[in-house]
Amino acid sequence: MDALIYIGIGASVILLALLLGIDDIKLTRPGKVTDYNEVLDRHTEELIGHEAYVAMLDRVDRILDRHRNDACLSINLTSTVSDEDAVDELHHVLPGEPLEMSRYTDGGMECVGVYSRGLKIGSLMLDDAEMYIDTANSKSITGIYVARQDCYGDYSRLDLGIIVYYKVVENARRLAINDIKNYFLKIPASSRTAEMDIAQN
Repeated sequence: MDALIYIGIGASVILLALLLGIDDIKLTRPGKVTDYNEVLDRHTEELIGHEAYVAMLDRVDRILDRHRNDACLSINLTSTVSDEDAVDELHHVLPGEPLEMSRYTDGGMECVGVYSRGLKIGSLMLDDAEMYIDTANSKSITGIYVARQDCYGDYSRLDLGIIVYYKVVENARRLAINDIKNYFLKIPASSRTAEMDIAQN
């Protein structure tokens, strides 16, 4: 399980670096930056602006740290919407920005709505929807973020990658059971039965 977690973390780093088009940087904040040309991807910086790019790197750095012990799933936005505000949001979200998911059914097909800042920017369908639903049903979702934005400002394209971080629920249950066992083991034998009766009631 530890190996899978580390593989997941490594995959997320590679995903967020390569798919963002950040070919020549590490997604760890350097101790001292003296030449931004050594750190920032020029094309992306020019596209979204210097401040937004630096903020994005910092955001991604904090996400990788926050979810360093989590596994992850990489999926893609399958379809978009027609609402102008939502379409504008879709084409301006940046890597590291949080997303929300909501399941729904369309003509008998299981889908997942994807939301950014309260706007539904699109959906997951078919394989991507199935992967997310299976993960959400069997794991504990700890965070959902934009992982790759390849249609920034280009309203003729749909190319948005999403990363879903999660923890294995089975481990959480095992920890909870162990905590309960440890609690009762600390109770004197004479009063343990009474305490268990109270807990069961």
